[in-house]
Amino acid sequence: YGSRIEIKGEYLPRDDISIRLSFTSSSREYDAAYETGTALSVKHNRQQAGFVLNCNPAAGLRLTTRASASFISSAEEKGYLLCQDFSYSFRSAPLRLWFRYALCSTGGWDSRLYTWENDLLSSFSVPALYGEMTRSFVMLSWKPAERMEARLKYAFTESRNDSGRGLKHELKGQVRMVF
Repeated sequence: YGSRIEIKGEYLPRDDISIRLSFTSSSREYDAAYETGTALSVKHNRQQAGFVLNCNPAAGLRLTTRASASFISSAEEKGYLLCQDFSYSFRSAPLRLWFRYALCSTGGWDSRLYTWENDLLSSFSVPALYGEMTRSFVMLSWKPAERMEARLKYAFTESRNDSGRGLKHELKGQVRMVF
């Protein structure tokens, strides 16, 4: 059981710029992990604020800047996420390029932050970011014909947590042909 309050707003000063703000407050009860016997419940209160700026400064170019912050009152954890997205559609070739660089710093798993990523067709990626980490990806789409598209995505996450340093690589590819 729990409760959740969410407030969102968007401002469109021009056709090529949008600014979104959000605030979420949620409260849930969990079993205390450190108790033996009948578990006592612990209430987690989480507040999260977000900011997104989208702009199209030139034809085919889209920039998205994201900032998020979270605070968990029961665990005294807090965290932030800064993210820059870049996408470009080439005029001279049937190519589209996406790139992201994200920085994350949180107190632990409870204050983790999520950020949606562009991915392969009919697929999605919403990684949980926590601890001290960076995450980047580059994805290329090639559409040589109306009924054919190929995508290739390379992503890597570098983390610096209590357990040490880690580097995780991901490589995905897809070819779609419509008959």
